Amino acid sequence: MRKKYFLLLAAGCLAFFWGSMVFAEALNTIVVLRDGNRIRSLVFDTVTEYTDEGMVFHDASRRLRDLNIAAFRFTRNGERFFVPVEEARRIFSEVEFVSIPGPPYGVLSMRITPRKGEPFEVERAALIRHVGDEFPSSELSIEKYVAYEGRWQRDYLPMDQVREIHFVQREKKKESLEEERVLVGAPLTGTGHSVEALTGLLVAMTKAGNKAGRLSFEILFAINSDKLTPASRMELDRLAAALRDTRLAGTRFRIGGHTDSTGQAAYNMNLSRKRAASVRNYLVQQGGIEAYRLEAAGYGDTRPVASNETPEGRRSNRRVEIEFLPPSGSAAFF
Repeated sequence: MRKKYFLLLAAGCLAFFWGSMVFAEALNTIVVLRDGNRIRSLVFDTVTEYTDEGMVFHDASRRLRDLNIAAFRFTRNGERFFVPVEEARRIFSEVEFVSIPGPPYGVLSMRITPRKGEPFEVERAALIRHVGDEFPSSELSIEKYVAYEGRWQRDYLPMDQVREIHFVQREKKKESLEEERVLVGAPLTGTGHSVEALTGLLVAMTKAGNKAGRLSFEILFAINSDKLTPASRMELDRLAAALRDTRLAGTRFRIGGHTDSTGQAAYNMNLSRKRAASVRNYLVQQGGIEAYRLEAAGYGDTRPVASNETPEGRRSNRRVEIEFLPPSGSAAFF
């Protein structure tokens, strides 16, 4: 019995560790396909891309979950190199597959663009899936949006459809405050606003349309968890009552989760998404709000409204916001 318990515990720890590794590999990565489509990673917290032609658009129906690459192996000027993917993320900005990595995916030519220096080509390259056995990778793990079910579904993408892999580095510049306007400067508390006041603010947001700001709440959770506290449930009960007002019938809103900069960026991003989803689920399941009216998004520490250098600033940055989603206008064609 003790041995069985130990094996289960070890398996759980291994699964947690492996899940963390997979999650980390899908941070701030863009895959460019040979048909020109671009797929962003599940976690992407850098600035929007722009070129001389304008903003770069990505395939919104698919997102990268895991590269399934542990390391890049290649030969340059007769010397053999073995670069783990985390090291490649740090020193490479782009890896282009000059030849198509078809079966058996063992050998291909690549052009590598380092963060410092000029691009260079390498030979006898391989995409290693597991360090140790050097088994080559043949596919990426992605998620595909199933519109009629309203959910994301696990899927795979053959490696021979990939042309480039971009590792986007998060800018390490002085923290800038959020430029967009927030309707309520101070976070709402359990004694802050009545249902009538909240309703008035939400109605004002719908009238402002694209120019509306975001309504900020201080929703508290258990430490390192997405579990709501009793005080937060009371606040969300008032918000749900406001959303049920007939003047807001059919309107849609986005619930945004935010953290301070304490801890790792990938962890903060994941936690903010879970907390935003927890708020949405509560409003739908307990507050009686139609599911189609609410969507959840997590932004981690990428949208601060105060400095993270002080305890007060960090508290302000740990927040949940609600944002009005104006109609897209596509309904006019039906």
